[in-house]
Amino acid sequence: MDTDSNTPGWFIAGDGAIGMALGCLLQQQGASVRLISRVAKPTPAMMSCRFTGGETVEWTCPVMSEPDGTSIDRLIVATKAYAVSDVMDRWGSSLAPGARVFFLQNGLNLDSDRQPPPSTQPLIVVNSGFAAFRDEPNHVVQTAGEAVWVGDGSARSEASDPNVRNDIACLDAAGFHVRWTPDIIARRWLKIAVNSVINPLTVIHDCVNGMLLEQPEAVRMIRDLCDESGRILAAMEVSFSAEEIHSETLRVIEATAPNRSSMLQDHRRGDGRHELDYINLPLIRMGTAHGIEVEEHQLVYDRARRMLATCEPAGGQSPA
Repeated sequence: MDTDSNTPGWFIAGDGAIGMALGCLLQQQGASVRLISRVAKPTPAMMSCRFTGGETVEWTCPVMSEPDGTSIDRLIVATKAYAVSDVMDRWGSSLAPGARVFFLQNGLNLDSDRQPPPSTQPLIVVNSGFAAFRDEPNHVVQTAGEAVWVGDGSARSEASDPNVRNDIACLDAAGFHVRWTPDIIARRWLKIAVNSVINPLTVIHDCVNGMLLEQPEAVRMIRDLCDESGRILAAMEVSFSAEEIHSETLRVIEATAPNRSSMLQDHRRGDGRHELDYINLPLIRMGTAHGIEVEEHQLVYDRARRMLATCEPAGGQSPA
């Protein structure tokens, strides 16, 4: 079992709903956990999590906002995609040789992905079934707990490093149901395709995920976007069809029905940061590069971008 006495602890960058839920699950299994926050907070922080079975767990956790000389062997980056660069800039030098860095983001930055130091092991996490939301500053509600995929892009049938295999076993035992896959790049594109539908449509219709299926325009747009994504992924030789994308999109909407999407949260917060260029833009660019019409995605991108313009960050990217 992963405990303080025999293995290094877990550092979780991002004290949002997913980061807090993960931290609670790991601590319940006896792991040492430290949350990394973008801003300084009182430490230890007192938090609570309500899980899918109805149980509420009260817990406390150390919170760090600046490196303190501690060497990090296991880091989960559970931030929005636009915050990854800041995390790597601030914490990259604290990563020990061989450290495992789990990137748990909804999107992809095609222009300037920050990578951890070359001596570390970056791992891609595709969260297709674990969901939570924060209904109070220090209280999280888990709403789904299905499979989560992890891989390193090598197409190996299992992780070559026993430390990675141990990490996966620890996460799985804690209730974050992680499965290694040699097909992580394809699964990441499937996740991007799904999120490129749900996220901007919840902004456009100003609603929680589940309400998209109650609006005829949104239902039509979901189908059209999935069809177009199927053509894009086929051109990329990614093995998920339009029907599979549509089915997965509906499954995620239903599994996360009461949740506000990350993009809707960004829009409502209105502090100048959002994920449109990390979720929708990569798919548009890949379609254009492969000569695929991206009319539906471009229309949704433009419509959502106009709505997000009130919180537009300086230096935003364009589809061109």
